[in-house]
Amino acid sequence: MEQGSLQILIVMVVYMVAVIGIGIFFARRANADTEKFFLGGRSLGPWVSAMSAEASDMSVFLPHFYRLQLQLVEYSRFYTACK
Repeated sequence: MEQGSLQILIVMVVYMVAVIGIGIFFARRANADTEKFFLGGRSLGPWVSAMSAEASDMSVFLPHFYRLQLQLVEYSRFYTACK
C-alpha cells in the first residue's frame, strides 16, 4: 500500500470513529427522556424553529423546480430546432 493511500485510510478511520463517538455521546444524553429527544428539550428559539420549518417546506418544491428546468431546456431545444 502506498504512503498516500495509507494516510487517507487512517484519516477516514479516525473520522469515522470520531463521528460514531459523537453520535453515541449525544444519543445517550438525548435518550434520557423522550420529550427531550423529540422536542429538543423545548430549548429551540423561534428563529431556529422558523428556519427549520421553512427549510423543510422548501425541500418539497425542489424536485418540481428541477423537473421544470428540464422541461424548459427541452422546450428551448425544440424551439431552436424548429427555426
